[in-house]
Amino acid sequence: MKKEFVTCDIWLASTISILLKTYPSFRVENNKPLFIFPANDDTYRAIAEFNGGTVINVYEYSRVVMRLKAVVAENTSMRTGKFRQKYWNI
Repeated sequence: MKKEFVTCDIWLASTISILLKTYPSFRVENNKPLFIFPANDDTYRAIAEFNGGTVINVYEYSRVVMRLKAVVAENTSMRTGKFRQKYWNI
C-alpha cells in the first residue's frame, strides 16, 4: 500500500502542485474534497516551503487555484467520490 499525504487545503494543494509540477488525485469524504499526493520527501519539502513562505509566481498560483476549484465545483459526480481527470494537462 502506497503512503499518501491527504489535505483539504486548496492553497496548500496548489503550492504542492506548482512545486512538484503535478496535480493531485482526489477523494471525497464527508462531502469534502480531499487532495491526495504521494507521501515522499519531495512532497514534505514542498510543504516545508509553503510553511516557510516560498516565492511563487502569482499568475501561476492563481491559475492552479482556479483550476482546482473548477474541478471541484464542476464535478457532477462529487458525491460519489469519482472525479473526472480531464484537466490535468501540465
